[in-house]
Amino acid sequence: MDLALSENIKKYRKQNRLTQEQLAEVMGVSTGAVHKWEAAMSIPELDMILKLADFFDISVDVLVGYKVKDNALNSMVERITALAKVKDPEALPEMEKALKKYPNSFRLVHYCASLYSFLGIGNSNTAVSLRALELYGQALMLIKQNEDPGISEDTVRGEMAYVYYTMGEYEKALDILKNNNPSGMYNDFIGTVLALDLNKAEEAEPYMLQSMINSIAKLLTSFMGYAFILLKRKEFKKAAELLKTGLDLIRSLHMGKEIDIAYKLSAVFYVLMAYADLRTGKKEEAAALVKKAAAMTARFDKTPDYGIREFIIDLSDRVIFYDLLLGSTARESVDVMVKRIGDRELGRLWKNCRS
Repeated sequence: MDLALSENIKKYRKQNRLTQEQLAEVMGVSTGAVHKWEAAMSIPELDMILKLADFFDISVDVLVGYKVKDNALNSMVERITALAKVKDPEALPEMEKALKKYPNSFRLVHYCASLYSFLGIGNSNTAVSLRALELYGQALMLIKQNEDPGISEDTVRGEMAYVYYTMGEYEKALDILKNNNPSGMYNDFIGTVLALDLNKAEEAEPYMLQSMINSIAKLLTSFMGYAFILLKRKEFKKAAELLKTGLDLIRSLHMGKEIDIAYKLSAVFYVLMAYADLRTGKKEEAAALVKKAAAMTARFDKTPDYGIREFIIDLSDRVIFYDLLLGSTARESVDVMVKRIGDRELGRLWKNCRS
């Protein structure tokens, strides 16, 4: 069994932005004692270990660096997962057995909470959902153990909100979501609960509008990023097809006659398509696309507008589209894109058209 007490005392002291002198003062010991703990020259007494764990707000297991053997835990998780997949009632006692054996494992506690949540859907026995909530609360207490970048306190609270939602406690779910919504990560969920379950369409609208716009921005960025992957693989035909699909989405954003963000987005996509055409010998088509991109950048930069005038419903200029296109102007964005592609022929075409 490997322990890392000395390293962890130092780690959590620094996380709390304390000097050795400050920690010594809080613990009621000498600075020399803290120095010896961190240098592994001595080990704190048991009562001091408990006091340190309490001060750092972590479990004793985490402080001393005790880690359960992966093979034992993994085998239990695999068995529980197999039972949960078919909603076998035996999954519940198996989870409780695992939780009794490893009560301070964030990974297990959070995983079991997720399975209880899954098993609680449509289950008339609310005890299953309540147990999920209890375990999520326990997971929050162990969150400092978490090593998965996709899991945070906000995501765990979002999972708790979902459990409340499935139990019909919409207001409770909404309260949690609104108070744990960094960067609008739950805007879609909040908007849906307000509109669908609480009949508050006016309150729901701003959440849903921003969610739709952010989702479209991410999707277009994904189109562009994956097109780069295909271009690097020299799969030019596939890249061109993907970019055409992205352009169709961009065109759906621009339904009016006004110049808007769709012009800037389209220009970058046209240049990427031009590069794909050049690599497949379609030089005339490539030149036409670059020319079109240049015209669109000029029109957008003359009267830039990052709003979307019409998109399915009237946005009334309340939403701004934040694009991720490399430059503050459309021309700068295409300049950077052409430079990153690094193709001389494409560079010449762009230079001639922008002159």
